[in-house]
Amino acid sequence: KLADDCANRALSDREGGGLAKSFPLPVENDESRPRIDLVVFIINLTSELSFQSAEASLKYLEPGYFLGKVCFMVSNVGKL
Repeated sequence: KLADDCANRALSDREGGGLAKSFPLPVENDESRPRIDLVVFIINLTSELSFQSAEASLKYLEPGYFLGKVCFMVSNVGKL
């Protein structure tokens, strides 16, 4: 529920928040894209595809970006 609420909030945020399903981000509108202050990986523990998508996206982030700008949110922990 929390992961869904966060994703819905990012989609409806009018202050520049955004949501991407995976990295890399598309190059169109690259120059007008707002600065990225935080990356949240939402991982559904009951979905192998969700884990694989997050894992594949990690390689597109600079290593230094992980210091305070990345967090992982997991869902469906109780269903394991």
